[in-house]
Amino acid sequence: MRAVAVVLVMLYHAGLPWFSGGYIGVDVFFVISGFLITGLLVRELEATHHIDLARFYARRVRRLLPAAGVLLASVAGLTILLLPVTRWINIGRDVQWSALYAVNWRFANRAVDYLAADDAASPVQHFWSLAVEEQFYLVWPLLLLVLAIGARRLSRPLRSGLLVGLVAVGAPSLWWSISLTAAEPGRAFFVSTTRVWELALGGGVAILTPHIRRLPLAPSRAVAVLGMAAILWAGVTYDDLTVFPGSAALIPVLGTVALIASGTVDRSGPIATTLGIGPMRQIGAMSYSLYLWHWPLLVVADARWGPLSWAEGLGVVAFSVLPAWLAYRYVEHRWRHSEAFVTPPRRGLMWGLTLTLVGVIAGTAIVVGAAVDDARDHQAEIATLLTDRAPQQIAGEVSPPLATVRADLPAVYADGCHQDQTRADVATCTYGDLDSAVRVVLLGDSHAAQWVPAFRALAEERGWTLQTITKSSCQFADTTLPIGDNDAPYDSCVDWNNAVIETLTESPPTLVVTTGIFWTPILGDSGLLDSDAARQELAHAYVRSWTALIDRGIQHVALRDTPYPAFDVSECVADHLDALADCAFGRTGAMAANTPQVDAAATTGVPLVDLTDHICHTDLCPAVVDDVLLWRDTHHLTATYVRALAPALEAELRRVAPVLFDG
Repeated sequence: MRAVAVVLVMLYHAGLPWFSGGYIGVDVFFVISGFLITGLLVRELEATHHIDLARFYARRVRRLLPAAGVLLASVAGLTILLLPVTRWINIGRDVQWSALYAVNWRFANRAVDYLAADDAASPVQHFWSLAVEEQFYLVWPLLLLVLAIGARRLSRPLRSGLLVGLVAVGAPSLWWSISLTAAEPGRAFFVSTTRVWELALGGGVAILTPHIRRLPLAPSRAVAVLGMAAILWAGVTYDDLTVFPGSAALIPVLGTVALIASGTVDRSGPIATTLGIGPMRQIGAMSYSLYLWHWPLLVVADARWGPLSWAEGLGVVAFSVLPAWLAYRYVEHRWRHSEAFVTPPRRGLMWGLTLTLVGVIAGTAIVVGAAVDDARDHQAEIATLLTDRAPQQIAGEVSPPLATVRADLPAVYADGCHQDQTRADVATCTYGDLDSAVRVVLLGDSHAAQWVPAFRALAEERGWTLQTITKSSCQFADTTLPIGDNDAPYDSCVDWNNAVIETLTESPPTLVVTTGIFWTPILGDSGLLDSDAARQELAHAYVRSWTALIDRGIQHVALRDTPYPAFDVSECVADHLDALADCAFGRTGAMAANTPQVDAAATTGVPLVDLTDHICHTDLCPAVVDDVLLWRDTHHLTATYVRALAPALEAELRRVAPVLFDG
């Protein structure tokens, strides 16, 4: 069964279209782990009436940590040698959290973090499931020990007491999995609390094994067929749009439960015989090492060669069998069968601490490597940028440093006033002269937030009050946007837009400046609109929202959205420091669909500020100008470059909003 699980995961990660739901292999692993560990602990409780916790944890150390430590150290080396420096800090921290087996919570937070939405996959992202299992191994023996003590005090049979306890733990977890998956599927996928019921079901099978073994042979074989069919059906028919885990996880999980239960009754049926053949047993034995090694190699290959086809992905996965076999043969297998490693148990626990430190040190080495690579001051003020300067061909000391470019953000993120995707209340920050008679409101999504450094510089220089009202992935536009992988209506965005109008009506500013991303999906009556229809609807939505401001007598200026590179410019620069022209992109293509704000301005008469000439030079949009990096990711400008555009922004505002300068 481990072979089935790991092959499903590997084929899914390789990109084979026929296994679009192969991620359910992880859930198969969870049920298996729950069954094996619970069975082991229950037998110990029945034999000795207690659990030797030190020995149990030492055995888990011997089983898991040596191979994981070698993998994490290898990931550190691969990162420094082959991956762009722009990824190093994030990967280094991922490795640290992976070594501590808490990385699933880090990924859960990033899953709902808009700033991380465009980040490349981490080479240790697959450690989220190992973290869930390690947390299970840490807590489960303690839980069973408490339940066993309770059963003895209540004079209840051990297994029935344990079963009641598992139901009490598993049922709320299943409810929570369904609830959180519906509300925040990204977070629900990674957190431990949505997977406890899967491990508990496996444990339940272990507890009920004496009763299951009494079942008739023929029905058990039918159950095995149904169980395998359920797993394969989910692996083939599920995809990235399936709302998962939630109730969808019931099919592969119950299929696994059925297979395990059947296997305790009959080991000579067709399914059991197939799973027991030599190659399946060998793959199952190597499943841990195969799981560890295939994913980092896919991530590195994708970074070096670009998006992989499924055939290329399959080739990388096939190649990963070699290091996986070496790790299995010389690390996992050797340490797993070394009794000296856990005798006495204290020695095993000390080894566990040592191997954990190996992973932490490996992650720290990546972070330190990033600091050494880009140890330079990037806070120098840039007075002017020449708009007619040709794009640079060779980078000097790029500012902001490539290693920290992802953190080159406007202040609203650190100050906690850029609203997230779940809440609808109007969060604001105020900068500049708080007592000024001139108040400018910058309004919109993250593409509005990116302009805060320039507006803040002007506010501080001119004595204005700058108020920011921004929300992730939410334009100031009267329409319905989708959110999440299942394209649910972004209701909090609609509510936020209404709340913004109320806020501005109650306290009208001197000027409102709005902007937002021009390429966005929009929900129509029958699903997502096509790109042309979405662009037209966005223009109409701007007209409706801007008209609401005009009707209330609020002076308003629109800022045209920035060009769209459609690739990670900072990563490109990291890979092409001596050939920056490779990271420039055509202005015409980047602006071809950038029309919603232009069309809305023509309809409403709202003045339009267009700073594209200060971002793109002639027919190209460069990656670096005056050693300043323009883009921090695939579509956001760096705060450093935006700050340098303050003079250009001031010149435009003088043209369209003289009221700001009359005093």
